[in-house]
Amino acid sequence: MARQAPEFSFQPGDIVSRKELHATFGGQGRGGISTPRTRPYIFVFTGSRGEAYGYEHAWESEVYHFTGEGHRGDMRFTRGNKALRDHARDGKRVFLFEERPEGDYWFLSEVVVRTWRTKEQADASGKVRQGIVFELARAGTAPQPATQSGLTLATFPE
Repeated sequence: MARQAPEFSFQPGDIVSRKELHATFGGQGRGGISTPRTRPYIFVFTGSRGEAYGYEHAWESEVYHFTGEGHRGDMRFTRGNKALRDHARDGKRVFLFEERPEGDYWFLSEVVVRTWRTKEQADASGKVRQGIVFELARAGTAPQPATQSGLTLATFPE
């Protein structure tokens, strides 16, 4: 009989290595958005290293502004960006982690995508591009996610 992977049970403040997290739940070992194939989870990773690639990540009151993935050129709703945008519709839970100076990660919170916007910003090569900035709110404290509020996100460019 195949052994089923455990449910996500981290508490805010718990420390985990990314390698250990992916060994347990799956997902890509690189990038800011990881989407395990066999679990209904999305892992979002943030840290100061992203600034070198034009990413801006910051809390503003109870909202975390998270720049989507893509190092060069305009960001698009593909791969991780699409998964994060559509997480509520697709029944996926989103977990936010912040890199520690030691290289492992703090689990910050389960979050939901409240909304998203495009923003002119520099990419990794210094060229101006349209970036995607997601507004994440702690799960249970946010208004309904945009994908459930009657907005049809499919009308936006892919």
